[in-house]
Amino acid sequence: TAGGRWNFEVKDMDLNTSSYIPNFVTGLLPPPARTGTSTERIFSNGPSGDITFSYKPTDDRLFFLKYSRGYKGPHINGLVLNAQQQSEDNEALTDPVEPEKVDSLEFGVKTSWFDNQLTVNGAVFYYDYQDIQIFQLRNSAGALPVNQLINADDADIYGAEIEIRTHPLYGYAPESIDGLELFLSFGWLNSKYTEFLNTLSYI
Repeated sequence: TAGGRWNFEVKDMDLNTSSYIPNFVTGLLPPPARTGTSTERIFSNGPSGDITFSYKPTDDRLFFLKYSRGYKGPHINGLVLNAQQQSEDNEALTDPVEPEKVDSLEFGVKTSWFDNQLTVNGAVFYYDYQDIQIFQLRNSAGALPVNQLINADDADIYGAEIEIRTHPLYGYAPESIDGLELFLSFGWLNSKYTEFLNTLSYI
């Protein structure tokens, strides 16, 4: 089985800001002391979808292998309060980030035993992110630190999971309790940034 789509996005952001200096004598706000305007337009397109290969040797056994391609369009950092605000290295905090893409591969099995009284399912998976979008706390020139949306170049996630479901009393106990169900699940996950330069500045 397979499916897919093509993503096309156009995004606009107009950021207009004004800074006021309050008059502590009269308690009134004077006209804006500083104003700023920032306009961004970004275009993006890319594919996403998945394909799954399944093999069912018996009615109680299913093996599958699945590949997926994920796509998340570019974004503009909407947390910046001043359109003219820049980081300490003179970068505009409203610069858009690149699209985020992920390739994933999953192999799993679904089984049923003893006339469906025991079910065992398990899978192993791997995700490979490119240009993953994250927030980073950045120092800004003449203002408080802000969360800036940036791209980390590459990140990997891999792990495994298993779940077991059983009705141990079915057919062996009174009807009032033979529907007892036990469920056990376990998951293991490992994730890391494989390419990400994080720079901290101190004054």
